[in-house]
Amino acid sequence: KYLSSGISTRGALAITATARASAFISGRDFVIPEDIKDLSQYTIVHRVLFKEEFDSQTRKEIIKSLIERIPTPV
Repeated sequence: KYLSSGISTRGALAITATARASAFISGRDFVIPEDIKDLSQYTIVHRVLFKEEFDSQTRKEIIKSLIERIPTPV
C-alpha cells in the first residue's frame, strides 16, 4: 500500500554491504539482524519506489515500521 516497486537485486546487495560494514566496525566478522534493522531506513529508502504522496521523512518512517514487523530469527 506504500510502494510502487520493491527492492531490486542491487538494493539487496547494498543492504548486505552496509550490514557487513556495520558488523566490521562493531568488531564482528558476522552480521546480526540489528545491523540490518539499524541501517534499513537509510539504505532501503533509496532502493524502492514509493507512491507519490509520501515525502522523504514519511518514507523513512514507513521503512522503519515495515522492518520492525519482520520477526527476528532466533
